[in-house]
Parts: sequence; structure tokens; C-alpha cells
Amino acid sequence: MTSPHPIVDPLSPLTQENISDREKERGNQISIHFLATCSAMHTEGTKYLWESNRFVFTSPQTLRNFGELNARFRHPIQSITLRVIAKYYDDQRRRHKLSASYHADLKDKDQPLRVHLRPHESLLVRGGFRCYTWSQIVDFLAALRAPFDPTNRDKAKKRPTLLPNLTTLRLDLVNFSGELVPFSGSELHGITSHELGCTLNELQVTGMPYDDAGMKASAELSGMLKDEGLYLDGLAAFAAHKKHLQELSDGPWCARTIRAWGLEDGEDEEMDDPHDDHESPLSGWHRPKLGILPPAPEEKGHPVSVREEGTVIWKRVPVSRDDDKRQWTEFSRFSGYEIGDPDSDADSNLCPCCGESHPSASFLDFLMDGEDEDDEDDDSFDSDEEM
Repeated sequence: MTSPHPIVDPLSPLTQENISDREKERGNQISIHFLATCSAMHTEGTKYLWESNRFVFTSPQTLRNFGELNARFRHPIQSITLRVIAKYYDDQRRRHKLSASYHADLKDKDQPLRVHLRPHESLLVRGGFRCYTWSQIVDFLAALRAPFDPTNRDKAKKRPTLLPNLTTLRLDLVNFSGELVPFSGSELHGITSHELGCTLNELQVTGMPYDDAGMKASAELSGMLKDEGLYLDGLAAFAAHKKHLQELSDGPWCARTIRAWGLEDGEDEEMDDPHDDHESPLSGWHRPKLGILPPAPEEKGHPVSVREEGTVIWKRVPVSRDDDKRQWTEFSRFSGYEIGDPDSDADSNLCPCCGESHPSASFLDFLMDGEDEDDEDDDSFDSDEEM
């Protein structure tokens, strides 16, 4: 009753263009007829089926169809994958291409994008090129709402969700072109930071564009993570063609922790003098708490750190995008990024996804540096007046 591979679109018919050739060839992965053996096998086997398998959803509608499953089978599910395939529309027959920089498997050759032809609108409606990308993510996340329950009329209670115990979410963004995708709107912020804010322990995202629009969307999506939650950013897993998906080669994750530090209750925000030299950049800082929501649970059994207690966070990070094996990784509570070996060279600190070196300091350091520069300017001005 356990499939070696994730089950795609359970309780919904498969869309051939939303799966890869390898997924088409797999066929049935579980002995579903085993449930018809007897009543006891059906009861226990059905429960085991939904608890022991992984699931992938390729459209918001297939995720909504999953709501037809009895709630007692949906509640134990803690991890799912959403495969978000970008859709493009144009009112003219123009060619658009996916840049070869999307993934190394494209072999330095731009790939033609499938663009749906849409009808010409009136002169009052803006014509041209359209894309269904960030709004599709919003539709996926909106499908995580629980089916309508007419008996639930208490507005004071939190709105129920389709998967109440969901703690790990993976988003496979497919054909999200950095040249064509615009900035996300307020709808993405509303559902990630308000409706589903601080609900996940881990968020995995593949195929995110490495431009300003992608950075903004990453910041919005990180709102779904609890304090000290793990955000994993990886290379694209698929490239969409006209009738199928192309699986792309594996790659490492770029990991960071979210909101890893904060002031203790009752402490003054100006308690630390920026001009004082502290042995630890985290003096006076501790495990944060956003309102009444608890942070992500601390993972037990990690190695002993050689650094000062309370300045690091240990997380078990997957060794690669498509490998379930995990290894202990040490993160700075100050910057949120992985702490590298001090003896390693500078190239080892580059992000495996974008190839850039992430800042090791937080936005607080940036503000403090600005204050230092202002103070220096004031001192020079005073000395000029004395002269």
C-alpha cells in the first residue's frame, strides 16, 4: 500500500501535459485491490494508504477535489507537493522563449514557450501578453482551505484548512521565466502572511526566478513559515513542453532560516549600543516569538556546536533536491544563513542556486552602519565649525 514514488493528483484524472514521460511509464504503484479483501483490510488499509504515501497536485482543482476525502484521512497528512506550471497567454501569434539560463540541462539553447492564444478584447481592455504564475500560486494556496461547512459559523475561530497538520510544503515552479514573470500582487501577500502565515516548519521552492520579482515572491512565501522555520531554494525540477514535462537533473539546496532572532520580552530595543564591541553579535537576543504563535520545534539529537550557545540553529537539511537523505547543518541565528567552515575559501560560500554570495549580516547591521556614517559626518561638521 506504499508507493515508492509520490502519487500524482489523487482522486482526480491525470492531465498528460502536467506529468513527465517517466511518470507516465510507471503505471500503478500500489495494490489497490488489496482493500477489497475484507472489511478489516479495507478499514485499516485505507487509513494506511493515505498516511504512508506522498502526494503531488498539479492544479488547484485537483487539490480541491482532494477535499472529497474524509477529514479523518486528511488530518494526519503533514507534507505535500504543489506543481505550479506557468501558463502564458497572448492575443497575437508571437514567439516567446524560455531562456537557456533556466537550467543547465537546456544545453545553452532557448526553449520555445507554449503560449495560449486568447481573443482580442475591446479597446478599453489592455491587450498583449499575459501570464498565470503568481496568481496560480494564490489559487493553489486558496485550495488549501477546508470544504465549506455550513455548521461552522463561529467567526472568532480560525478558518479550518484542508490539511490541518501540514508542516512541510514543496512548491515546484515550472517555466517561471525571469524575463516574462512580473512582480507578484497583494493577493500573494494576503494569503501567505495573513491567512496561512506562520503555519509551516519547512518550505521547499524550486524554479524560483533569481531576479527582483523572484526575490519579492520568496519574501512573501517565507511568511508561511514559523519563526526559525527552514526555507529551501533549489534549481528547477521540470521544464514544460507542449505535451509533457521534462525532468531536470538534481542539484543542491540553498537553505536559510526565517526570523531566527528577536528581543526578549520587556527588553528595550535600544539596549545595545551600536558603538560597543561585543564578543557575540547576539548579546541580548534569544529565540523569537511572533505574537502568540510558537516557533518551529527544535530538532533534537544535533551535534555539539563549537560556537557560543544560543548563536546557532541546527537543522536537518536534505543533501540535494531529489534526495530524502538529510544531514545536520548549522545556521547563524544572526543572519539566518548556513555557517560555513572558516578555513574554506570564498568560493564555497556562493549560493548553489544563483551563484551569488549572500550577505552574512542582517538588515540591523546595515542600519547600524548607516548610523555610524551619520555620526562620523556630524563629528567632521563640528570640527569644521571649531576651526
